Amino acid sequence: MAENANLSSRNDQNYANFVLPPGPIAYPTTASLYLPSSLSSFFALSPISPATPSLSYSISHMEPNYDYLFKVLIIGNSGVGKTALLLRYTDGIFNPEFHTTIGVDFKINTVNIDGKLVKMQLWDTAGQDRFRNIVASYYRGAHGVIMVYDVTDAESFSSIRAWHDETKVHLQANVPKLLVGNKVDEAGRTVTSDEGQQLAEQLGMEWMETSAKSEFHVKEAFEALARTILSRAGLLNLQPAKISTQLPSAKPVSRGMCCST
Repeated sequence: MAENANLSSRNDQNYANFVLPPGPIAYPTTASLYLPSSLSSFFALSPISPATPSLSYSISHMEPNYDYLFKVLIIGNSGVGKTALLLRYTDGIFNPEFHTTIGVDFKINTVNIDGKLVKMQLWDTAGQDRFRNIVASYYRGAHGVIMVYDVTDAESFSSIRAWHDETKVHLQANVPKLLVGNKVDEAGRTVTSDEGQQLAEQLGMEWMETSAKSEFHVKEAFEALARTILSRAGLLNLQPAKISTQLPSAKPVSRGMCCST
């Protein structure tokens, strides 16, 4: 089950823009981020501050139906396929047309990790420099990070060190990070598998190669990171939800396949 929210700005007067808190949010929300103005009066909406004309949103107070809530950021240069990976994983779709993410988008996906029901907040961030300050505010409370580069774009690969340096500024050192080389289905590769794996080792990250188009290793990448986060729950101060949902253990992802193309 996946739900999505779009933080992109809109000028349409029939919509109300919302600002979500940077940290993990309680689930589920009672309204989508774009709310027709004709329905706005039914919800308790109020300005966040005089300097921020955007509106807040209400959250229902239901008992949690999951064992853990993870917040995961997806970062990297613009055009590397962050949104495509997210949509392939949560919705099972691929759109070949490129659409720039404006600000931050997110989706929620629930998955069984070793018998625990994990609800993952997956934050798709803009890669352009002009959104860097906005994106930086959403590092707070993150439990894991996926850094994406395009194997056909050497510049996006070279930028990974800068993205990694940024995570060191905003996150504690024990937050798991996964390096993902995307678009392995495309011709014209400029970044080899060896180069990707070597960089991951130098930066202390796990590494996989994926294709959002063919779905190659997409599910494995997200759930490998979720498994690593779960294994570090104590270090990350992750507390189980009040109601624990016991599920049969899923078969672990084969780690031997993570680095093949």
